Amino acid sequence: MIILIVLLIYFKCFELHSKHLNFTSNIHQQIPWSIKLTKKYVENNRGGESVRIAIIDSGIDGTHPDLVGKVKKGLNTIGKGGEQEDSLGHGTAVAGIITANDNEIGLVGITQNVELYPVKILDAKGKGSIKNFVKAVQWCIDNKIDVINASFGLMKDDPSVKKIIDKAIQKNIIIVAAVGNKYGRKMDYPAAYENVFSVTAVDKHKKVAEFSSKGNYDFAAPGVDIPVLRPHNNYAIESGTSLASAHITGVVSLILQYRESFNINSEESLNQQIYNILKKWY
Repeated sequence: MIILIVLLIYFKCFELHSKHLNFTSNIHQQIPWSIKLTKKYVENNRGGESVRIAIIDSGIDGTHPDLVGKVKKGLNTIGKGGEQEDSLGHGTAVAGIITANDNEIGLVGITQNVELYPVKILDAKGKGSIKNFVKAVQWCIDNKIDVINASFGLMKDDPSVKKIIDKAIQKNIIIVAAVGNKYGRKMDYPAAYENVFSVTAVDKHKKVAEFSSKGNYDFAAPGVDIPVLRPHNNYAIESGTSLASAHITGVVSLILQYRESFNINSEESLNQQIYNILKKWY
């Protein structure tokens, strides 16, 4: 029984609350306040290199009008539904912040020139396993993913998780993770690992959200009352460090799209270079 509890854990869905908006596909497009604030320092042009982003989460609703054309073939580790089926809604919310289509309806995300790869490890209750997380990161390595967004958390360090995280970073994959919603208790893993970009949540006034976990986090981004996508052409207002992590993932992808403009040097650590750029802004 103890072994089962250790191996089969809950990856937390970091949204604390949500309320549905009366958005439909006929609503004129809105640029959320959080996107405007996050993109203050970086322009979103349509050119540049395409970036491959893996959202390790609950899947992504690739049929949502604000995501159509962005979601590619990913991986489903839990064997229930496809990776583009999101019964929890968490992965779809994260995806929309990063790249909701600039299509005159609904919302618009931080960047457009990306490919999204849903890597499903969470079920409809937000439950997953360490084994499947390790499998998910290995898939990202094998498929040459550029950025991983990990908007979930483990309460304790795990050697297998640390090993695969280190391996991915060595392969120049940028990993962005939410610190967790622990109301002042210590931050979750993988955010707590060295070289993972850990992100806490702030509100419109740039005040750290009271639900955020404590720790030596790297970046702060909007995570309170954020307009997000929901499956089946729906929209909502939600809060959590999950959403803050997605904002930083979007900006990382913009930097990667315009490497030359940011003087990214292939001879130096990609992780460190992007960290240094972000640190000037966030």
